[in-house]
Amino acid sequence: MGEKKEKVRYAANDNKFVESIRRVLFIISIIFQFSFIFLSANHSYAADITWTGGTSTDWSTSTNWNTGTVPTLSDNIIISDASTTPNDPNISSGIVCNNMSVVELES
Repeated sequence: MGEKKEKVRYAANDNKFVESIRRVLFIISIIFQFSFIFLSANHSYAADITWTGGTSTDWSTSTNWNTGTVPTLSDNIIISDASTTPNDPNISSGIVCNNMSVVELES
């Protein structure tokens, strides 16, 4: 007589089933983590931030910038001609930015 083949069924409490699901979820989480790291590390964009001088001459005062944030190392800074802003920036050591442009008023 022929042998009867037994169908393999996994129950939710079966260790093999649970372990295989854990492995799949672990692999998926690793793929997502590496994707996130890769995408965020390779796509940082510099913001253009313009000095308005609306509050004071202090570089570190957020209200002196058009974005309301103090520039960081990844930002491009634009400083307009002194005659166009109420306060000129006091630039001292420790200032960081990606690029700085000083725009002169054309006569």
